[in-house]
Amino acid sequence: MAKIVNIQDLEEIFYSQKKVYCKESTIKFYRDTLHCFDLYCESLNITDSGEFSRDLLQNYVIYLRDKVSPGAIRTYLRALKAFCSWAIYEEYIKPFQYKIKLPRPEESIDMPLSAEEAAAIDDIIRKNCKKPDQYLLLFHLCLDCGMRSCEALHLRYSDVDFKNNIISIRNTKYNKSRVIPLPDLIRDLLPDQVSDPQKYLVNISKTTKNSFFSRLQRWTGINRIHAHLLRHTFATSYMMERGNLEYLRMYLGHTTYDITKIYCNMAYQCDITGYKIYKISDVFK
Repeated sequence: MAKIVNIQDLEEIFYSQKKVYCKESTIKFYRDTLHCFDLYCESLNITDSGEFSRDLLQNYVIYLRDKVSPGAIRTYLRALKAFCSWAIYEEYIKPFQYKIKLPRPEESIDMPLSAEEAAAIDDIIRKNCKKPDQYLLLFHLCLDCGMRSCEALHLRYSDVDFKNNIISIRNTKYNKSRVIPLPDLIRDLLPDQVSDPQKYLVNISKTTKNSFFSRLQRWTGINRIHAHLLRHTFATSYMMERGNLEYLRMYLGHTTYDITKIYCNMAYQCDITGYKIYKISDVFK
């Protein structure tokens, strides 16, 4: 028999259990997204777990449609589904069908960086940044290795194997380490020796990183540039030149093909229009 519990109290139990194996950033994600659901329930005077139902979730989606984008709705529902799945398993709520059809996400139309744009950005970084090598390294770890910016900021010198020309990526989004080739461009930006192998490759904070990409937009006039566009460019360039979906999935650290397949479509569009995309290193097979 399901235990009737105040919804917000139940969420606190959920967070405390998640802390055992989730990062603090993941806990914050759940808190931020479920807070919106709390406000919705409060507007309906729904306070306890006994009122969870498929209708409640469907009406919540309708409520969100007037407030956020389809992509954001999927984000909010991803957290709520995880919460419902846990609550059902722990027998806090009665089982119900919590998987519902969601609005289609808006397709991104941001074009990847062209070869000309990437070269111009390199020049601007050298001219405008006090520590250009650090910012060039961050820029090209995302652009030439397909890393998430948070992965690039967590890299240590001990993660770089110069002998075998590989980089080990840890502290990933899904806590699954992966290994990728070391491009010559990245090798050339790194010192031959360091006194402390635990030192970070890129000694830049997350706040400084965000500020850097905002400044790049002002300096270059390329308003679409952000950290993820670099990873997007890497993936599209790879598909245009190599076309191996399984290899790309591994290089990007995706758990399924759902996201990876998006780059096939963008690669086809760039190919048929003759778009001069930035070309990544040949070390990626």
